This record gives sequence, C-alpha cells and structure tokens, in this order.
Amino acid sequence: MKNKYLSILLVTLVILMTLSTGIHAAEYSLGELIKKGLNNNLEIKQLENDIETTKRNIELYKSRSDWQADLSLNKVLVEEDSVGVERVNDKVNISLNNKLSDDNININPTVSYDFDGSEIIYGMNINMDIYPNLPSENIKGLISLNNQLNQQKKELNTLKAELVKEWLNKYLQLVRLEENINILKDRLELAENNYNELIEKAKINEAGQQELLQSEADLKDAEYNLKEVEQQYSQLKTSLMNSLQLEKNVEMDLNTDNKVLNDLKEKTNNLELDKLNKEKTIENIVKTSSQFITNINQKNYLKKELNWLKKEDSPQVSIEGSYDNQTDFSAILNINYNIFDSGINELKIENKKQEIENKEITLTNLYLETEKNLDKLIDKVELAQMDVEKNKILYNKAVDEVDITSRQYESGAIEKDVLTNKRLNKKTAQINLKRANDNLFINKLELLIMTEPTSVVQEVHN
Repeated sequence: MKNKYLSILLVTLVILMTLSTGIHAAEYSLGELIKKGLNNNLEIKQLENDIETTKRNIELYKSRSDWQADLSLNKVLVEEDSVGVERVNDKVNISLNNKLSDDNININPTVSYDFDGSEIIYGMNINMDIYPNLPSENIKGLISLNNQLNQQKKELNTLKAELVKEWLNKYLQLVRLEENINILKDRLELAENNYNELIEKAKINEAGQQELLQSEADLKDAEYNLKEVEQQYSQLKTSLMNSLQLEKNVEMDLNTDNKVLNDLKEKTNNLELDKLNKEKTIENIVKTSSQFITNINQKNYLKKELNWLKKEDSPQVSIEGSYDNQTDFSAILNINYNIFDSGINELKIENKKQEIENKEITLTNLYLETEKNLDKLIDKVELAQMDVEKNKILYNKAVDEVDITSRQYESGAIEKDVLTNKRLNKKTAQINLKRANDNLFINKLELLIMTEPTSVVQEVHN
C-alpha cells in the first residue's frame, strides 16, 4: 500500500515539475513583447481614456442641438369650490425642441390638451438669427473639442511610435550583449587554460614569475569583462521589462530574424538621404506632429474668434414666428444694436489680433526648430552610415587575419591559442558591425517616426 502511495506521489511530482518547466520555458517574441507593452503602458492608457472622454463630450454637445422633448402633467388632487378662487383644470403639455444651422434656428413644436373637454391645441414656434449669423456657445465648444480630438489622436500615434523605437533599441542591445557574453565566456575559458598551462610550466621552470603574473592578470581581466557585460545585460533587461510593464523574470526570444524587425527595416531601407526632399519631409512632419496641429488649430480658432468679435459689433437681427390651431400666424422682427460700448469691443479685437500674431511667432519658431532637428537627425544618419562602412572594413580585416593565422597554425608556426584569439576577434568585429547597423536602423526609424508615426505602429500590429 505504501509503495502505491509513493508511486502516486512520484508521478505527481514529475507532472508538476514538467508543468513548471513548461511555464518557465515559455518565451515572448519581439512582436508579443511590443503588443503587451502597448497594452500595458500607463501613458497610452491615460491618453486613450482622454480620447474616449473627448469623444463622449463631442456627442454630448451634439445632443444639445438635437431633438429634446418635455412632458408636463397638471393633475388636481384636492379641489374645493370656493368663491373667488379660479378652478385649475387637469392638463397635459408636450413640447419639442430642435436647433438647426449652427444653432441659429430654433424649432419648438408644442401640443397641449385640457381634460375639461377642450380640443387639442398644437402649434409651432420658430426663432431664427438672421444676422450676423454667429455660432452658439455650444457650436464653439464643439469646434474646440474636434480640434482637441485631432490633437490627441496624433499625440497617441507619436507616443506609440516613440515607445516602439525605444523598446526595439533596447531589444537589439540585449541581442548584441548576449552575443558578446558568449564571446567573453570563450575568452575567459582561453585565459583559464593559458593560466593553468603556465602554472604547470612554472613548476618545471619553463615559465617565469612575470609571465605567470601577466597570465593571472589577463584571467582577472577576462572575469571582470564578462561580469561587467552580464551586469549590463541584467540592468538593460530590467529596464526593458519595466518599460513594458512586465515581470522581470519574463523570458524573451532574442532573435533579430522576426517579422516586426524585418518589416520596419524594409521601410527604413527605403529612406535614402540623397533622395530626401527636406521641404516635403517638413510638410509631412507638420501634418503628423501633435505640436504643429495644436498650434495651427489654436491659430485658426483665434481667427474665427476675431471674425466673431467683428460681427458682434454689427446690428443683431432675428425673427420670431409662432402659430397654433386656435390663433393666426404671427411674426416679430427684432433688431438690437449697441451704439456705444466705450470701446470695449475694439479693445477685444486688438487683443485677439495680438494673440494671433503671437501664435504665428510660435509656429515660425516651431518650424525653425523642426528644421534644425531634422538636420541634426540627418547628420546622425550620415554618421551612422559612415560607422557601418568603418566596421565593415574592420570585420573584413579580422576575416583576413583569421585566414592568415589559420595557414600559420596549419604550418606549425603559431600556437592554437593565437588562432583561437583571432577567431574571437573576428566574432567581436562581427558584433560591432551588427551594432553599427542597428544604430543606423534606429536613427532611420526616428526619421520615419517624424514623418509617418502611424505606419510604424501599424507594422507592429500587423
């Protein structure tokens, strides 16, 4: 019986160990990491919530101009026949209201019925602002909210694209650090073997004390270099996991051959600096930048306000019309004109003109700053391209040195550790070349984000 329970316990432990191993072995691809990061990021969530709030406020403003209905019912609960007291009859009233043409036309159909036996009374009231046709406060609020929604959407796209670039940069750095760690482990093994050999040689007086001390220093240096890069890897992974709002122990599939990177690299490869039209590029930046759209919308709205202020100084003309089935149609023309306001409106107009001028200055400065930033980024891309070319030369040089050293080793002219060291130098040069290409990609991606942030986000979601 004991053996039976023992067998069940062992099987259960094996299953649990298998499950825990499977869970631990689960890895997130780059695409999965970025999608989780975009879903978890608090800045994105807050901005998305702001966008939903703005959309609801837009619907709220629209609803205020749509049909409204009121129902009132007068019901007498206690009735006393008293001399000199007017009798109140039971009555029901229904009133509808709708605003048209920027809220300048107000239509108000009404229906009422007195339960004393009178007929149904129905009619309609119309109020119309003829001149100067100014929008209502409700319409002004709707214009501002639509501008705000447009700004928030562009800000969200740019934020997502910038975060994608940040995460890609850290991911690529982790890939190169992992490759470097493998090389440094090989260098440490080489240093350990060399040190152990020298200890044996020193025992038979074939190696001197200075040579042994140098070998020991090389071993310590190899240990230090490995430990330093391992710490860099750990710190960078923690930084990436924090930015993605994920647990630190999440496993990543560090692989540069994936759809996200391949698609984005294909897009950035199409960015050729010698064919770049700076004026067209800045035009695209103006269209996609939340900063530009915010200031442009504010300037346009200020111009509208200036136009409204000028019209407010004009005579106000409106018509009121009413009709019901018991009376004839009637219409009233209203004309109001403030013939003297002590110059208040003129001062408001001058202030508004000053605000427009200030906003134009802001836009000019923003344009110049954008042009300067674009030039800086183009310079960074050009330097990154030069760095790639330099590291190609160094890598080809390392390849040639391995070929030469291989032939020397085969002829017995050098020791094996010299050839091993040259091969490790070749791998290091290859990593440096990859890093240079990564840097070029990130800089080109930044240029792409300035002009097409939406396309970067779309590539991640595909």
